[in-house]
Amino acid sequence: MKPELHFYTFDDLSAVLATKGMDITGPELVAVLKARGYLVGYGDRVNLPADLSVENGLMVVYSSARALPDGRQMMVRQALLTKVGLDLLAARIMNLMQEGGAAWTSK
Repeated sequence: MKPELHFYTFDDLSAVLATKGMDITGPELVAVLKARGYLVGYGDRVNLPADLSVENGLMVVYSSARALPDGRQMMVRQALLTKVGLDLLAARIMNLMQEGGAAWTSK
């Protein structure tokens, strides 16, 4: 029997950081991950995981079709974190924050 996979949103990561005393919203977290190279910040892949994030098992791309009011369908892609990605990114962001104030938002 295969183990069930669980994926996490950036709001889940924000909640984990909040339990450790860091107040950061989902959109702020996305900006930090873009600045650090974990997410793509341009083109048709904006806000999707960088190739290394996927290759290292930190994130996956979830695709789904959504129906529009006029009857057409639209493909929606979303970046989701794996358990490894959730734990690793929470630790890295906390370490960067402890190193010094604004250092965690820039490379």
